[in-house]
Amino acid sequence: MDFAVATNYTAVNWSAAHAPWIVYHTELLIWYYTMVTLSVLGTVFCLLVLTGILSSRKLRFGSGALIANLLVSLLLQCALFVPLVTISTAGIPLGVNTLTHASRSFCRHSFVGYFILNKVVSMADMMIGINRFVAICFPHHYPRWTTRPALAVMIGIPWLLSLIFGFAIYFQVGGVFQASPPWGACAVTFASDASSWLSLLMGVLLPIGTLGLLFSIIFMRRS
Repeated sequence: MDFAVATNYTAVNWSAAHAPWIVYHTELLIWYYTMVTLSVLGTVFCLLVLTGILSSRKLRFGSGALIANLLVSLLLQCALFVPLVTISTAGIPLGVNTLTHASRSFCRHSFVGYFILNKVVSMADMMIGINRFVAICFPHHYPRWTTRPALAVMIGIPWLLSLIFGFAIYFQVGGVFQASPPWGACAVTFASDASSWLSLLMGVLLPIGTLGLLFSIIFMRRS
């Protein structure tokens, strides 16, 4: 799921007296510790499944390599970037105004990884769906899709496209990562509709549309 949202940034009075975490302190504390708990559980789950795949020679190839790639992406999210993004909004549990110059810089540096991995996870999931589609509908062609070059392409494309897009925004080409009102949470402010639509395409429309189409074809062929 792609959580990076487009928002039009405007100057806001960020004084602590008007900060929403003062008004909704309890609710936001619950959110904060829920995110931390989910990050820990997600990290443990990814490590367990990834260890199982890597310990089996058979599972390390074919679709197993694609699943391992997805798990590595999720592991980085859960173990590193979700906690970083949560901490970058640390004024919520601590009652501190996070929108200082230092916190804005931290938001930019932490959110780039979160943004990139959101795209990688979405497209890696799509690649697994394509792999399964070929295995089910065109089994005689499937061995070609399990060769190392084919797997390298299916693993590399999500990373390459996501890294290019993410670092373009990191260097303020097409958008900027910053703390956004009213909560001070890290988000993306896109410089144009084109950048916003590209983010939506990579993170949502293309993966979900492709998987929906492929699963519909499988359903029709099997019914």
